[in-house]
Amino acid sequence: MDANEENPLLGVPSRRSDDGVTRSSNASNKKVEFDIGRGVVLRFNSVTVNVSLTLLTALTQVGMTISLPMYADSLGKHKVCGQDYSVGDPYFVLFFTAFWFIIFFGGLILIGKLLNPNFPLQSTVSFRNRFLIGLLNALNGIFVVFGSLPDRTPAFLQPILSTTVIPFTVIARYLLLRKMVSVPRLICCLAVIVGLVITAEPVIFNIDGGNEGGSTEKSSSVKKGIWSAVFAFGFVPLAVANVVQELAVKKDPKSASGKSSTKASKEKDDVNTLVLMLWIQIWTFTILGISFFIDFIPEFGMYEHPSEFGSMMSDGMSCMFGHGPSPGNCSLPINDPLYNPDPHCSIPVGRCWLFIVFYCLANLFSLMLIKYADGAIYLVIVNALVNPLSGIFWSLFALHEDSSFHWQPVFNAASVYVLMGLLIMVPAVTIYNYIGQVEAKKATPRNSSSEEEGGVN
Repeated sequence: MDANEENPLLGVPSRRSDDGVTRSSNASNKKVEFDIGRGVVLRFNSVTVNVSLTLLTALTQVGMTISLPMYADSLGKHKVCGQDYSVGDPYFVLFFTAFWFIIFFGGLILIGKLLNPNFPLQSTVSFRNRFLIGLLNALNGIFVVFGSLPDRTPAFLQPILSTTVIPFTVIARYLLLRKMVSVPRLICCLAVIVGLVITAEPVIFNIDGGNEGGSTEKSSSVKKGIWSAVFAFGFVPLAVANVVQELAVKKDPKSASGKSSTKASKEKDDVNTLVLMLWIQIWTFTILGISFFIDFIPEFGMYEHPSEFGSMMSDGMSCMFGHGPSPGNCSLPINDPLYNPDPHCSIPVGRCWLFIVFYCLANLFSLMLIKYADGAIYLVIVNALVNPLSGIFWSLFALHEDSSFHWQPVFNAASVYVLMGLLIMVPAVTIYNYIGQVEAKKATPRNSSSEEEGGVN
Protein backbone atom coordinates (compact mmCIF):
# COMPACT_ATOMS: atom_id res chain seq x y z
CA MET A 1 0.00 0.00 0.00
CA ASP A 2 1.37 3.38 -0.95
CA ALA A 3 1.87 5.95 1.81
CA ASN A 4 -0.96 8.04 0.46
CA GLU A 5 -3.18 5.21 -0.76
CA GLU A 6 -6.69 5.07 0.67
CA ASN A 7 -7.26 2.28 3.17
CA PRO A 8 -10.34 0.39 1.87
CA LEU A 9 -11.38 -0.74 5.35
CA LEU A 10 -11.34 2.63 7.07
CA GLY A 11 -12.09 4.84 4.09
CA VAL A 12 -9.28 7.30 4.88
CA PRO A 13 -5.78 7.86 3.50
CA SER A 14 -3.12 5.76 5.22
CA ARG A 15 -0.26 7.94 6.33
CA ARG A 16 3.14 6.29 6.69
CA SER A 17 5.42 7.45 9.49
CA ASP A 18 9.01 6.38 9.01
CA ASP A 19 9.90 6.62 12.69
CA GLY A 20 6.55 5.43 14.04
CA VAL A 21 5.70 8.83 15.53
CA THR A 22 2.21 10.18 15.15
CA ARG A 23 2.49 13.41 13.24
CA SER A 24 0.72 15.86 15.44
CA SER A 25 1.24 19.36 16.73
CA ASN A 26 0.74 17.97 20.23
CA ALA A 27 4.12 18.68 21.73
CA SER A 28 4.78 17.80 25.35
CA ASN A 29 4.35 21.44 26.43
CA LYS A 30 0.97 21.92 24.78
CA LYS A 31 -1.93 23.10 26.87
CA VAL A 32 -5.01 20.89 26.70
CA GLU A 33 -8.29 22.76 27.06
CA PHE A 34 -11.56 21.37 28.41
CA ASP A 35 -14.56 23.63 27.80
CA ILE A 36 -17.11 22.75 30.50
CA GLY A 37 -19.55 25.47 29.48
CA ARG A 38 -20.72 28.79 30.85
CA GLY A 39 -17.45 30.35 29.72
CA VAL A 40 -15.37 28.09 31.98
CA VAL A 41 -12.37 26.58 30.23
CA LEU A 42 -9.92 24.37 32.13
CA ARG A 43 -6.34 24.33 30.86
CA PHE A 44 -3.79 21.68 31.78
CA ASN A 45 -0.31 20.84 30.63
CA SER A 46 -0.43 17.88 28.25
CA VAL A 47 1.97 15.91 30.48
CA THR A 48 -0.38 16.39 33.43
CA VAL A 49 -3.31 15.19 31.33
CA ASN A 50 -1.27 12.22 30.09
CA VAL A 51 -0.26 11.06 33.58
CA SER A 52 -3.71 11.70 35.07
CA LEU A 53 -5.49 9.73 32.35
CA THR A 54 -2.97 6.90 32.72
CA LEU A 55 -3.71 6.62 36.45
CA LEU A 56 -7.48 6.99 36.01
CA THR A 57 -7.55 4.37 33.25
CA ALA A 58 -5.53 1.90 35.32
CA LEU A 59 -7.58 2.46 38.51
CA THR A 60 -10.99 2.17 36.82
CA GLN A 61 -9.84 -0.92 34.91
CA VAL A 62 -8.73 -2.44 38.22
CA GLY A 63 -12.14 -1.65 39.72
CA MET A 64 -13.83 -3.26 36.73
CA THR A 65 -11.58 -6.34 36.94
CA ILE A 66 -12.28 -6.76 40.66
CA SER A 67 -16.04 -6.28 40.41
CA LEU A 68 -16.66 -8.43 37.28
CA PRO A 69 -15.78 -11.83 38.83
CA MET A 70 -17.76 -10.92 41.93
CA TYR A 71 -20.76 -10.00 39.80
CA ALA A 72 -20.47 -13.07 37.57
CA ASP A 73 -20.08 -15.35 40.60
CA SER A 74 -23.39 -14.11 42.03
CA LEU A 75 -25.27 -14.96 38.83
CA GLY A 76 -26.71 -18.33 37.85
CA LYS A 77 -29.51 -20.47 39.18
CA HIS A 78 -30.77 -20.30 42.77
CA LYS A 79 -33.32 -22.43 44.49
CA VAL A 80 -36.28 -20.32 45.58
CA CYS A 81 -39.40 -22.05 46.91
CA GLY A 82 -38.13 -25.30 45.44
CA GLN A 83 -37.80 -23.86 41.95
CA ASP A 84 -34.81 -22.70 39.91
CA TYR A 85 -34.59 -18.94 39.66
CA SER A 86 -31.89 -17.54 37.33
CA VAL A 87 -30.55 -14.03 37.69
CA GLY A 88 -28.39 -13.90 34.58
CA ASP A 89 -25.55 -15.46 32.59
CA PRO A 90 -22.63 -14.16 30.45
CA TYR A 91 -24.94 -12.86 27.72
CA PHE A 92 -27.06 -11.06 30.28
CA VAL A 93 -23.94 -9.36 31.70
CA LEU A 94 -23.00 -8.11 28.21
CA PHE A 95 -26.50 -7.00 27.23
CA PHE A 96 -27.48 -5.31 30.48
CA THR A 97 -24.16 -3.49 30.78
CA ALA A 98 -24.31 -2.26 27.16
CA PHE A 99 -27.78 -0.86 27.81
CA TRP A 100 -26.58 1.22 30.74
CA PHE A 101 -23.59 2.41 28.75
CA ILE A 102 -26.03 4.28 26.52
CA ILE A 103 -27.80 5.82 29.51
CA PHE A 104 -24.47 6.80 31.10
CA PHE A 105 -22.93 8.52 28.09
CA GLY A 106 -26.25 9.94 26.94
CA GLY A 107 -26.61 11.51 30.40
CA LEU A 108 -23.13 13.03 30.21
CA ILE A 109 -23.93 14.55 26.81
CA LEU A 110 -27.21 15.94 28.16
CA ILE A 111 -25.36 17.55 31.07
CA GLY A 112 -22.80 18.95 28.62
CA LYS A 113 -25.57 20.42 26.48
CA LEU A 114 -27.21 22.04 29.51
CA LEU A 115 -23.91 23.56 30.63
CA ASN A 116 -22.85 24.58 27.14
CA PRO A 117 -25.59 25.30 24.55
CA ASN A 118 -22.94 25.11 21.80
CA PHE A 119 -22.09 21.52 22.72
CA PRO A 120 -22.22 19.68 19.35
CA LEU A 121 -24.39 16.58 19.13
CA GLN A 122 -23.25 15.45 15.69
CA SER A 123 -20.29 13.07 15.49
CA THR A 124 -17.42 13.98 13.19
CA VAL A 125 -16.49 10.29 12.89
CA SER A 126 -17.83 8.45 9.85
CA PHE A 127 -20.79 6.09 10.18
CA ARG A 128 -18.64 3.23 8.92
CA ASN A 129 -16.04 3.63 11.67
CA ARG A 130 -18.66 4.09 14.41
CA PHE A 131 -20.42 0.91 13.33
CA LEU A 132 -17.13 -0.96 12.95
CA ILE A 133 -15.98 -0.09 16.49
CA GLY A 134 -19.36 -1.11 17.91
CA LEU A 135 -19.24 -4.42 16.03
CA LEU A 136 -15.70 -5.15 17.19
CA ASN A 137 -16.56 -4.31 20.81
CA ALA A 138 -19.51 -6.71 20.69
CA LEU A 139 -17.38 -9.51 19.22
CA ASN A 140 -14.68 -8.94 21.82
CA GLY A 141 -17.23 -9.18 24.63
CA ILE A 142 -18.88 -12.32 23.26
CA PHE A 143 -15.68 -14.29 22.69
CA VAL A 144 -13.87 -13.22 25.86
CA VAL A 145 -16.78 -13.37 28.32
CA PHE A 146 -18.13 -16.72 27.08
CA GLY A 147 -14.61 -18.12 26.74
CA SER A 148 -13.50 -17.01 30.22
CA LEU A 149 -15.80 -19.40 32.10
CA PRO A 150 -13.58 -21.60 34.32
CA ASP A 151 -14.75 -24.87 32.74
CA ARG A 152 -13.79 -23.56 29.28
CA THR A 153 -10.50 -21.65 29.36
CA PRO A 154 -8.34 -22.75 32.32
CA ALA A 155 -7.75 -19.97 34.82
CA PHE A 156 -3.97 -20.36 34.62
CA LEU A 157 -4.02 -19.69 30.85
CA GLN A 158 -6.18 -16.57 30.86
CA PRO A 159 -3.50 -14.09 32.07
CA ILE A 160 -1.07 -15.42 29.45
CA LEU A 161 -3.58 -15.37 26.61
CA SER A 162 -4.65 -11.84 27.52
CA THR A 163 -1.13 -10.61 26.68
CA THR A 164 -1.84 -11.35 23.01
CA VAL A 165 -3.69 -8.04 22.79
CA ILE A 166 -0.30 -6.26 22.77
CA PRO A 167 1.17 -7.91 19.64
CA PHE A 168 -2.29 -7.91 18.03
CA THR A 169 -2.48 -4.13 18.53
CA VAL A 170 1.04 -3.54 17.18
CA ILE A 171 0.21 -5.57 14.05
CA ALA A 172 -3.24 -3.97 13.58
CA ARG A 173 -1.78 -0.49 13.97
CA TYR A 174 0.75 -1.18 11.23
CA LEU A 175 -1.71 -2.84 8.84
CA LEU A 176 -4.44 -0.21 9.21
CA LEU A 177 -2.51 3.00 9.88
CA ARG A 178 0.95 2.12 8.54
CA LYS A 179 2.47 3.26 11.84
CA MET A 180 5.45 1.38 13.16
CA VAL A 181 6.70 1.24 16.73
CA SER A 182 10.24 2.44 17.31
CA VAL A 183 12.73 -0.14 18.59
CA PRO A 184 13.03 1.36 22.12
CA ARG A 185 9.27 1.32 22.58
CA LEU A 186 9.02 -2.20 21.13
CA ILE A 187 11.52 -3.32 23.79
CA CYS A 188 9.27 -1.72 26.42
CA CYS A 189 6.30 -3.70 25.08
CA LEU A 190 8.28 -6.93 25.32
CA ALA A 191 9.31 -6.03 28.89
CA VAL A 192 5.65 -5.54 29.80
CA ILE A 193 4.80 -8.99 28.41
CA VAL A 194 7.67 -10.57 30.37
CA GLY A 195 6.56 -8.84 33.55
CA LEU A 196 2.98 -9.96 33.01
CA VAL A 197 4.09 -13.58 32.55
CA ILE A 198 6.03 -13.38 35.82
CA THR A 199 2.99 -12.06 37.69
CA ALA A 200 0.92 -14.94 36.28
CA GLU A 201 3.31 -17.68 37.42
CA PRO A 202 1.51 -18.24 40.76
CA VAL A 203 -1.64 -19.05 38.76
CA ILE A 204 0.21 -21.15 36.17
CA PHE A 205 2.09 -23.28 38.70
CA ASN A 206 -0.49 -23.11 41.51
CA ILE A 207 1.86 -21.35 43.92
CA ASP A 208 0.17 -20.77 47.30
CA GLY A 209 -3.20 -21.73 45.87
CA GLY A 210 -2.93 -19.26 43.00
CA ASN A 211 -4.85 -21.67 40.75
CA GLU A 212 -7.65 -22.46 43.12
CA GLY A 213 -10.31 -24.63 41.64
CA GLY A 214 -8.23 -25.50 38.60
CA SER A 215 -8.04 -29.16 39.55
CA THR A 216 -11.80 -29.46 39.71
CA GLU A 217 -12.37 -28.53 36.08
CA LYS A 218 -13.77 -31.57 34.26
CA SER A 219 -13.78 -30.36 30.67
CA SER A 220 -11.87 -32.41 28.12
CA SER A 221 -8.46 -31.25 26.91
CA VAL A 222 -9.84 -30.75 23.40
CA LYS A 223 -12.66 -28.56 24.66
CA LYS A 224 -10.27 -26.48 26.77
CA GLY A 225 -7.96 -26.11 23.78
CA ILE A 226 -10.76 -24.88 21.52
CA TRP A 227 -12.11 -22.47 24.10
CA SER A 228 -8.62 -21.17 24.87
CA ALA A 229 -8.25 -20.36 21.16
CA VAL A 230 -11.66 -18.64 21.20
CA PHE A 231 -10.64 -16.64 24.28
CA ALA A 232 -7.37 -15.53 22.66
CA PHE A 233 -9.10 -14.72 19.35
CA GLY A 234 -11.43 -12.40 21.28
CA PHE A 235 -8.56 -9.94 21.66
CA VAL A 236 -8.19 -9.51 17.89
CA PRO A 237 -11.36 -7.39 17.53
CA LEU A 238 -10.32 -5.46 20.66
CA ALA A 239 -6.95 -4.63 19.10
CA VAL A 240 -8.55 -3.52 15.82
CA ALA A 241 -11.18 -1.47 17.69
CA ASN A 242 -8.47 0.35 19.66
CA VAL A 243 -6.62 1.21 16.44
CA VAL A 244 -9.76 2.49 14.71
CA GLN A 245 -10.53 4.58 17.81
CA GLU A 246 -7.03 6.02 17.63
CA LEU A 247 -7.71 7.05 14.05
CA ALA A 248 -11.05 8.57 15.01
CA VAL A 249 -9.97 10.67 18.00
CA LYS A 250 -6.48 11.75 16.93
CA LYS A 251 -7.41 12.89 13.41
CA ASP A 252 -8.69 16.45 13.22
CA PRO A 253 -11.60 17.00 10.82
CA LYS A 254 -10.25 17.87 7.37
CA SER A 255 -11.78 19.63 4.44
CA ALA A 256 -12.02 18.02 1.04
CA SER A 257 -8.81 19.76 0.01
CA GLY A 258 -6.97 18.23 2.95
CA LYS A 259 -6.23 21.54 4.65
CA SER A 260 -6.49 22.00 8.38
CA SER A 261 -9.91 22.52 9.82
CA THR A 262 -11.25 25.80 11.08
CA LYS A 263 -11.18 26.73 14.73
CA ALA A 264 -14.87 25.92 15.03
CA SER A 265 -14.33 22.48 13.54
CA LYS A 266 -11.39 21.89 15.85
CA GLU A 267 -13.50 22.79 18.89
CA LYS A 268 -16.17 20.45 17.59
CA ASP A 269 -13.61 17.64 17.41
CA ASP A 270 -12.36 18.37 20.93
CA VAL A 271 -15.75 17.51 22.45
CA ASN A 272 -16.46 14.67 20.05
CA THR A 273 -15.18 12.02 22.48
CA LEU A 274 -18.46 11.68 24.39
CA VAL A 275 -20.55 11.70 21.22
CA LEU A 276 -18.31 9.06 19.65
CA MET A 277 -18.51 6.89 22.77
CA LEU A 278 -22.32 7.14 22.77
CA TRP A 279 -22.53 5.99 19.15
CA ILE A 280 -20.10 3.15 19.82
CA GLN A 281 -22.26 1.91 22.68
CA ILE A 282 -25.49 2.28 20.66
CA TRP A 283 -24.08 0.01 17.96
CA THR A 284 -22.59 -2.40 20.52
CA PHE A 285 -25.95 -2.71 22.24
CA THR A 286 -27.79 -3.13 18.93
CA ILE A 287 -25.44 -5.87 17.73
CA LEU A 288 -25.60 -7.69 21.07
CA GLY A 289 -29.38 -7.42 20.98
CA ILE A 290 -29.69 -9.15 17.61
CA SER A 291 -27.11 -11.74 18.69
CA PHE A 292 -29.31 -13.19 21.44
CA PHE A 293 -29.38 -16.56 19.66
CA ILE A 294 -25.76 -17.24 20.68
CA ASP A 295 -26.96 -18.16 24.16
CA PHE A 296 -28.70 -21.29 22.91
CA ILE A 297 -26.15 -22.39 20.33
CA PRO A 298 -25.02 -25.92 21.31
CA GLU A 299 -21.64 -26.02 23.08
CA PHE A 300 -21.44 -22.20 23.05
CA GLY A 301 -24.46 -20.77 24.82
CA MET A 302 -25.80 -21.59 28.26
CA TYR A 303 -29.32 -22.79 27.37
CA GLU A 304 -30.74 -25.54 25.20
CA HIS A 305 -34.05 -23.87 24.35
CA PRO A 306 -35.04 -20.27 23.61
CA SER A 307 -37.75 -20.51 26.28
CA GLU A 308 -35.10 -21.07 28.97
CA PHE A 309 -33.19 -18.09 27.64
CA GLY A 310 -36.32 -15.94 27.78
CA SER A 311 -36.99 -16.94 31.39
CA MET A 312 -33.41 -16.12 32.35
CA MET A 313 -33.59 -12.66 30.75
CA SER A 314 -36.95 -11.93 32.37
CA ASP A 315 -35.83 -13.09 35.82
CA GLY A 316 -32.51 -11.30 35.47
CA MET A 317 -34.13 -8.00 34.50
CA SER A 318 -36.58 -8.27 37.41
CA CYS A 319 -33.75 -8.97 39.79
CA MET A 320 -31.60 -6.07 38.58
CA PHE A 321 -34.46 -3.69 39.36
CA GLY A 322 -35.09 -5.13 42.81
CA HIS A 323 -37.89 -7.63 42.14
CA GLY A 324 -38.00 -11.38 42.52
CA PRO A 325 -39.89 -14.18 44.25
CA SER A 326 -39.47 -14.13 48.02
CA PRO A 327 -39.05 -17.49 49.81
CA GLY A 328 -41.51 -16.33 52.46
CA ASN A 329 -44.17 -15.10 50.06
CA CYS A 330 -43.95 -17.38 47.04
CA SER A 331 -47.63 -17.29 46.19
CA LEU A 332 -48.03 -13.51 46.34
CA PRO A 333 -48.30 -11.52 43.11
CA ILE A 334 -45.59 -8.98 42.37
CA ASN A 335 -47.93 -6.03 43.05
CA ASP A 336 -48.93 -7.32 46.50
CA PRO A 337 -47.85 -4.97 49.35
CA LEU A 338 -46.32 -7.95 51.19
CA TYR A 339 -44.25 -9.00 48.19
CA ASN A 340 -40.56 -8.90 49.10
CA PRO A 341 -37.59 -8.87 46.74
CA ASP A 342 -35.67 -12.09 46.51
CA PRO A 343 -32.76 -11.92 48.99
CA HIS A 344 -30.57 -13.54 46.34
CA CYS A 345 -30.98 -10.39 44.23
CA SER A 346 -29.44 -8.05 46.78
CA ILE A 347 -25.95 -9.40 46.10
CA PRO A 348 -25.88 -9.37 42.28
CA VAL A 349 -27.67 -6.01 42.10
CA GLY A 350 -25.03 -4.23 44.17
CA ARG A 351 -22.17 -5.91 42.33
CA CYS A 352 -23.82 -5.23 38.98
CA TRP A 353 -24.04 -1.48 39.50
CA LEU A 354 -20.52 -1.35 40.91
CA PHE A 355 -19.23 -3.11 37.79
CA ILE A 356 -21.25 -0.88 35.43
CA VAL A 357 -19.92 2.33 36.99
CA PHE A 358 -16.32 1.15 36.77
CA TYR A 359 -16.86 -0.19 33.23
CA CYS A 360 -18.33 3.07 31.93
CA LEU A 361 -15.56 5.17 33.47
CA ALA A 362 -12.87 2.76 32.25
CA ASN A 363 -14.14 3.00 28.67
CA LEU A 364 -14.35 6.80 28.81
CA PHE A 365 -10.84 7.22 30.23
CA SER A 366 -9.47 4.63 27.79
CA LEU A 367 -10.75 6.58 24.79
CA MET A 368 -9.40 9.83 26.26
CA LEU A 369 -6.04 8.14 26.88
CA ILE A 370 -5.88 7.10 23.22
CA LYS A 371 -6.66 10.68 22.19
CA TYR A 372 -4.40 12.64 24.54
CA ALA A 373 -1.55 10.13 24.99
CA ASP A 374 0.37 7.94 22.56
CA GLY A 375 -2.48 5.91 21.07
CA ALA A 376 -3.74 2.34 21.06
CA ILE A 377 -0.48 0.59 21.96
CA TYR A 378 0.06 2.73 25.03
CA LEU A 379 -3.50 1.93 26.14
CA VAL A 380 -2.99 -1.84 25.98
CA ILE A 381 0.30 -1.78 27.88
CA VAL A 382 -1.32 0.37 30.58
CA ASN A 383 -4.16 -2.17 30.73
CA ALA A 384 -1.55 -4.90 31.18
CA LEU A 385 -0.94 -3.50 34.66
CA VAL A 386 -4.51 -4.26 35.67
CA ASN A 387 -4.21 -7.98 36.51
CA PRO A 388 -1.18 -7.68 38.84
CA LEU A 389 -2.65 -4.57 40.50
CA SER A 390 -5.88 -6.52 41.07
CA GLY A 391 -3.77 -9.31 42.58
CA ILE A 392 -2.31 -6.84 45.06
CA PHE A 393 -5.83 -5.76 46.01
CA TRP A 394 -6.91 -9.33 46.75
CA SER A 395 -3.75 -9.88 48.80
CA LEU A 396 -4.83 -7.01 51.05
CA PHE A 397 -8.58 -7.57 51.23
CA ALA A 398 -10.82 -10.62 51.52
CA LEU A 399 -14.42 -11.05 50.38
CA HIS A 400 -16.47 -12.92 52.95
CA GLU A 401 -19.60 -14.97 52.37
CA ASP A 402 -21.78 -12.06 53.50
CA SER A 403 -20.32 -10.04 50.57
CA SER A 404 -18.45 -7.70 52.88
CA PHE A 405 -14.83 -6.66 52.40
CA HIS A 406 -12.37 -7.02 55.23
CA TRP A 407 -8.79 -5.91 55.63
CA GLN A 408 -6.95 -9.23 55.59
CA PRO A 409 -3.43 -8.80 54.21
CA VAL A 410 -1.63 -11.94 53.05
CA PHE A 411 2.00 -11.97 51.94
CA ASN A 412 3.30 -15.18 50.43
CA ALA A 413 5.33 -16.49 47.50
CA ALA A 414 2.58 -15.51 45.04
CA SER A 415 2.80 -11.91 46.28
CA VAL A 416 6.53 -11.90 45.55
CA TYR A 417 5.93 -12.89 41.91
CA VAL A 418 3.35 -10.14 41.49
CA LEU A 419 5.69 -7.51 42.93
CA MET A 420 8.59 -8.76 40.79
CA GLY A 421 6.47 -8.48 37.67
CA LEU A 422 5.32 -4.98 38.55
CA LEU A 423 8.93 -3.90 39.16
CA ILE A 424 9.50 -4.69 35.48
CA MET A 425 6.17 -3.52 34.06
CA VAL A 426 5.79 -0.10 35.73
CA PRO A 427 9.21 1.24 34.60
CA ALA A 428 8.60 -0.22 31.12
CA VAL A 429 5.25 1.59 30.79
CA THR A 430 6.78 4.81 32.14
CA ILE A 431 9.74 4.67 29.75
CA TYR A 432 7.43 3.85 26.81
CA ASN A 433 5.35 6.93 27.58
CA TYR A 434 8.43 9.14 28.00
CA ILE A 435 9.98 7.96 24.72
CA GLY A 436 6.68 8.60 22.97
CA GLN A 437 6.57 12.19 24.22
CA VAL A 438 10.20 12.80 23.22
CA GLU A 439 9.63 11.40 19.73
CA ALA A 440 6.44 13.43 19.30
CA LYS A 441 8.24 16.61 20.37
CA LYS A 442 11.05 15.99 17.88
CA ALA A 443 8.53 15.36 15.12
CA THR A 444 6.51 18.54 15.77
CA PRO A 445 8.57 21.05 13.73
CA ARG A 446 8.54 18.85 10.63
CA ASN A 447 4.78 18.34 11.00
CA SER A 448 4.12 22.04 11.42
CA SER A 449 5.94 22.87 8.19
CA SER A 450 3.98 20.17 6.36
CA GLU A 451 0.68 21.60 7.55
CA GLU A 452 1.66 25.09 6.42
CA GLU A 453 2.09 23.68 2.91
CA GLY A 454 -1.43 22.29 2.85
CA GLY A 455 -1.56 19.39 5.27
CA VAL A 456 -0.67 15.74 5.00
CA ASN A 457 -2.86 13.66 2.71
